[in-house]
Amino acid sequence: MTFGTPDRMKRISDVIPELAEQDTVSELMVQVGVRNRLSDDIRWSDAVPFTIGVSEKTDFNGFRKEGKYVRIRFYSNLLTSPWVLSGYTIKYEEGGTR
Repeated sequence: MTFGTPDRMKRISDVIPELAEQDTVSELMVQVGVRNRLSDDIRWSDAVPFTIGVSEKTDFNGFRKEGKYVRIRFYSNLLTSPWVLSGYTIKYEEGGTR
C-alpha cells in the first residue's frame, strides 16, 4: 500500500480489522511490514493478536520501523478459525522522505 502521500514515510500505530459477525471467539494474528523501496526486503513486526468479538484494535506502537510502502498480514494459527475479513482501518503518521 502507498496510502497517503507515496513518497512520505509512514509509521503504523494501530490496525483495526473489520470482520463478519461470528458465533465463536477466536484469535486473529496481525502483522505490519514496511520497506522504503520495492526492491528492499520487508521488515515485519511481531504478530499481534486480535481476539474477534473482544479486541477493539491491534496496537503497533512498539513497532518503531517506518517505510514508504506498507503491507498488512492477517492470519490464524488454527485451521478451523472461522473469520471473514471485510475491511480494515489503519492509523498512521506520515514522516519525512528518503
